[in-house]
Amino acid sequence: MPYIITLDQSTSATKALIFDATGRLVDKASVEHKQYYPRPGWVEHDADEIYENTLSVLNAVIKRNRSISSDLLCLSITNQRETIVVFDRQSGKPLYRAVVWLCRRGAPVCEELVRANYNERVQKITGLKLDTYFPAPKLRWLFENHSEITRQVCAREALIGWGGPLG
Repeated sequence: MPYIITLDQSTSATKALIFDATGRLVDKASVEHKQYYPRPGWVEHDADEIYENTLSVLNAVIKRNRSISSDLLCLSITNQRETIVVFDRQSGKPLYRAVVWLCRRGAPVCEELVRANYNERVQKITGLKLDTYFPAPKLRWLFENHSEITRQVCAREALIGWGGPLG
């Protein structure tokens, strides 16, 4: 019987679940990660912690279910999607904590664009209103407040990941 491993990297925890072909939950493991609130409305995560938690939960369910390991069909991943992380291209290490999807630090960027009458244009093109939920306001804040990260991205020494820490 084929099995599917699902990796759920959410805002508060990382979970690995194994399902059989009928949709029955066979096993699961979960590890919470720390939330950082450097200012009201700002939310960050430690991308290295999330990566380690991912390995931990995957290893836990695979180890406990060795007898079905040859029947694992695929890995399904769900993540925070609009969370961003900037990584050093060579080391793979994050250059700043992950700026979480619900972080509001990009609000001034969105407000500036609304005042400049860009909201309607953005909505017409994308179908979405300007909002701090999306990566662009977070990235602009990061670039405006951390010139070394901006330099590294422009020099192609760093990569921007979103879709959650696994990018």
